[in-house]
Amino acid sequence: MNFKKKRLNKALEDKIYRVKLVHSKKGWLAVGLTFITLFSATMLSQKTVDASAVNNVAIANSTTSSSVQLWNNVTNNEIHKANRGLANGTAWKTAKAVKGVDGETYLLVGVNEYADAKQMDLSDETSSQNLTGVLRTSSSKSIIRLYTNPLAENGAQLITNRGLAKNTDWKTDIKVVANGETYYRVATNEWVKASDAYLVGESSRSNKAYTKNAPDENTNSNSNSSNNNGGSTPEPVQQSTITTKYVDEDGNEVADAKTEKANKGEKYTANSITVDGYTLDGESSQTIDSVSGDATLTFKYTKDSEPVE
Repeated sequence: MNFKKKRLNKALEDKIYRVKLVHSKKGWLAVGLTFITLFSATMLSQKTVDASAVNNVAIANSTTSSSVQLWNNVTNNEIHKANRGLANGTAWKTAKAVKGVDGETYLLVGVNEYADAKQMDLSDETSSQNLTGVLRTSSSKSIIRLYTNPLAENGAQLITNRGLAKNTDWKTDIKVVANGETYYRVATNEWVKASDAYLVGESSRSNKAYTKNAPDENTNSNSNSSNNNGGSTPEPVQQSTITTKYVDEDGNEVADAKTEKANKGEKYTANSITVDGYTLDGESSQTIDSVSGDATLTFKYTKDSEPVE
């Protein structure tokens, strides 16, 4: 190992820090120093850039903390931790993806500020990660809906005959992102949406295996420049809350409403669900062409006639 590699490894070893969240005009940021991280330096002259990460949006999803650590100078020997991070669950604009000298893929979110792609979910990616963790279901719904494998040919399908109780803990071993929607596996073919549950403990997580829109697979750049600027400061994406309701002729709910976040200015589509004993009235999907604020979409159902005995 040459002197530069030794210096890089030394600079990254045994750094234990504390992080706190503060609110700024740009949103919630983790300010301070960071966490224990050990790297083995791999000297790479080629920086890989992918069009799927250019002018995209990514959600922060830390493996071990309430925020995703930011890094500076990731493509040269001066790589080091920045003094802030991105709060979990927040959305941030990305300028591009690069391969760091440590072999990791990073997303550029501000001037020389990068986040590890393992901890950022792009809005259009499809990927899977092995992990060992524990989920806690949301307390805001009486029943947490389950779905079939999101990576199956027909996508995630609602399981109508069972669900999870609210505010309960479940082991999970795989995290999947399908077209930007995150799911966790809780049984062989039963998955829960990240919008309905959250990690309360995690001991390990693998690299992502991408099947669509990987941030480091399309375009190669051989530039050796150490100027990694790509924006001003990390810029949060404005989001709106879209609520989808399922009601009968009298407006009574026949299934739990679904609430999701959507980026302002983007298209949002909601699909109907199958409700035992009821038939859908109208179209099976509803679309907002450009999200401009909080909205509610409602699917109406008619109760099926009962046979006369």
